[in-house]
Amino acid sequence: WWLATSPSLFRLEDSVSLVAFHPSFARWPRLAHGVVPGSVVLSSYDKGDGERSRESLPAEFITDDPRIVGPRRVAVRFFDDGAEQWVPIEWLTGPALSEELLPDNCMHRSPHPTVHLIRRADLQAIRERSDGYDTIVELQTRNHELLNASSSASVAESRPRVEKKKKS
Repeated sequence: WWLATSPSLFRLEDSVSLVAFHPSFARWPRLAHGVVPGSVVLSSYDKGDGERSRESLPAEFITDDPRIVGPRRVAVRFFDDGAEQWVPIEWLTGPALSEELLPDNCMHRSPHPTVHLIRRADLQAIRERSDGYDTIVELQTRNHELLNASSSASVAESRPRVEKKKKS
């Protein structure tokens, strides 16, 4: 309780980023099967400062291709003003999301609840580099592809094998 109400927490948040790891980490859902380019979805929007809006607005789904928008992000075009944004997948609401989780959630799972502290100065130094954004997206995309490949292999390995009977 002290941590949640402490003014020290706000000062700490200015200097470090807290990254949670948990055995049941489940932040990133998959898109629902019927969501394709042109589908109408409800989405929060970036208010211009990287912060999520409290409201969701109708938008056209454009793509979730990680090579275009980055992992765990989607491109949407809002109907009210025609603005296109790339937003985190969890900013979509309602039937656009399925109950199924992305394999990416495994990256934040650990045997015991853990919090990593990352200095914001280090994160800012990466962002300020001329290739900083690309470096971050490339790393996230590589991790995403590795986890999805691993997940696909696990699913294939867990399927029962059916032996074909030879004709006699």
